[in-house]
Amino acid sequence: MSMQMGRVMSASPEMELMKKMTSQNIDTFLEGQKAAMEYEFKESRENKIFLGIVVLLFMIFIIVLVFLLGDKPDILEKVLYTIGGLIVGAFGGYGFGKTKRNDE
Repeated sequence: MSMQMGRVMSASPEMELMKKMTSQNIDTFLEGQKAAMEYEFKESRENKIFLGIVVLLFMIFIIVLVFLLGDKPDILEKVLYTIGGLIVGAFGGYGFGKTKRNDE
C-alpha cells in the first residue's frame, strides 16, 4: 500500500514541478511575495489615511452645520438625528463593517 502511495506521490504534477525547481526559481518566487506584501502594506496604509481624511472632513462639515443652523435648533436637531442614523446604519448591518469583513 505504501509503495502505491509513493508512486502516486512521485507521479503527481506538484512533485514533478518541485523536482525541476532551482534556487533561482525560489528566489524569484520570494521576491514576488515580498513585492506583494509591500503592496498590501502600502494599500492598507493608504486606506487608513483616506478614512482619516474622510472623518476629518465630515467633522468639519458637522461643525459648519452647527454654526449655520445654530439659531434654528428644531431644524438642526432633525438634521443631526438624520446624519446620526446614517452613520449608525453604515457601521452596522450591511454597511461599512460588512465590506471590511469581506476584504480580509
